[in-house]
Amino acid sequence: MKSSSPVAFLAAFMSRRLAFLLVLAVVLPWLGASTAPAQTNGPGQAGQRRGPRALPDPKTLPPPKHAVIPKLAGPVKIDGELDEAVWGKAVVLEPFFQNEGSAGPELEHTQVRLWYDDAALYLGWKCMDADIHATFTNRDSHFWEEECVEFFVTPKALTKYYEIEWNPLNGVFDAIISNTMDTNGVSRRFAGDWSYTTQGMTNAVKVKGKFKVAPFPTFEGAGKAGILGGHNLKIGGEFKYNFLDFSLPGYPSGSFAFSQQITTQDRFTGSSVQGNGFASMLLGWGSGSRYDHTPWNMTRNTYWAGYVQDDWKVNRRLTVNLGLRYDLDRPAWEDQYRLSYWNLSDPSPLNGKVQGLGPLYGHFEFTTKDHPSAYPTPQNNFQPRVGFAYSLNEKTTIRSGYGLFYTLSRASVRGSIGTGFSSQSTVDWSRDSNLTRYASLANPFPDGMNLPPGRSLGALTFIGLGALQGSPR
Repeated sequence: MKSSSPVAFLAAFMSRRLAFLLVLAVVLPWLGASTAPAQTNGPGQAGQRRGPRALPDPKTLPPPKHAVIPKLAGPVKIDGELDEAVWGKAVVLEPFFQNEGSAGPELEHTQVRLWYDDAALYLGWKCMDADIHATFTNRDSHFWEEECVEFFVTPKALTKYYEIEWNPLNGVFDAIISNTMDTNGVSRRFAGDWSYTTQGMTNAVKVKGKFKVAPFPTFEGAGKAGILGGHNLKIGGEFKYNFLDFSLPGYPSGSFAFSQQITTQDRFTGSSVQGNGFASMLLGWGSGSRYDHTPWNMTRNTYWAGYVQDDWKVNRRLTVNLGLRYDLDRPAWEDQYRLSYWNLSDPSPLNGKVQGLGPLYGHFEFTTKDHPSAYPTPQNNFQPRVGFAYSLNEKTTIRSGYGLFYTLSRASVRGSIGTGFSSQSTVDWSRDSNLTRYASLANPFPDGMNLPPGRSLGALTFIGLGALQGSPR
């Protein structure tokens, strides 16, 4: 069996090394085979996928190569390997060239071996590629949208030919293509009969290396993708544990200020020419002094999230994106449960005890092991997403989408401890407007310090004192 015209292939795919072997039993008179000129798209898709491009003048292209396919005999197993002796005697086709109009050299090396016997035509591919993508498994899927090898053959003219494709997942596409060409022999329009099925064909693929079964990377962190028909399903999740051990002590050793006014001739009248702050310190009579009680605080919070995403390729023109994400953002808690908040709903401990005022509501509450956070945990953070992309023509695609998103909670870790667990002790230097001294540098706190009460006073915390507290539950 001889071939009087070349068998040309559009073959570009695979990772590191792919051994691709198929056996094709032919019932047609195989007079020759050829690619459709300047066609890299699928049947009926001329120029649809890659957009318009400049086509070379066929008269400027070199003449096609010819090869003689030998008739051979020998045992062969269709397993994706080309290790039988008969494959070493087959005709070898290499190198290949780009079929994008540039006729440049192949980007990844491809080798094809062909031979025949009385029963069938045998084709074996070896393709190299640094990055393999393949998702389709159903017969007659759009393999040309991903990576595949394509075999075009016609018994006569290029106006009608058989197209067969195989991908790394051993998927098969086969169709009869009607090819409309212009006067220069350039393909301008395609129409495909996809009902055609090649009879008696056996094929097998072996990938040596790894390849991606999803066209896009899955969700950061843990994710998994799967293909079911035209659906590209992705599932993933995320977990974060945040912690902050923090201390802002203020003045843990005390801060003592000494004014020049204490040593002026008249302490009740200011003077810019009398008095000296150092002299006031020697007298042990200060002003505006304090001591801070601010312990370390150790806040924590956790964040959980999960999602499912389906990119559904409804048909050649329409892709629908459907997804749902759920976030569980647990508000911050303190490792020793030293957070507090206002309870504005329950009666104040002073309710009914202050004549002329009432009813009174609101008091301090403190977090506990059973209720560790000053904030409630939101549990309804469901976030649906929907979108689509529709190709009107080779130049226009319509895209639209909707999504609901939640930002990070303001109740995440922070560097502050609850009111009641920190305090300031101020020095009471005089109780009669500096007429006489009460405290001294030697004994700045004669009545003791104002130590943090913690949770010991319960709802009576800071009663009678000024207090600033946020974080209402």
